[in-house]
Amino acid sequence: MNVKFTLTMNDVFVEGKRVGTVIIDWLAETNEEELAAVTEQWLVSGDELAQRMTGMTDYGEMYLEVQEV
Repeated sequence: MNVKFTLTMNDVFVEGKRVGTVIIDWLAETNEEELAAVTEQWLVSGDELAQRMTGMTDYGEMYLEVQEV
């Protein structure tokens, strides 16, 4: 199955400056098992992704949307 992921981050601060909202979209070919694993990983450690983004110092809310395309 083909899936579109959309990561939305609100109230983002980069190097201490507010940049507003950041939206990242990407497509992936996956199956139901991999999709379930990604979803579970997101629920457990979604904040880790933001911590790895260079320069990002803070954010308000973060959402991951998954759509089959």
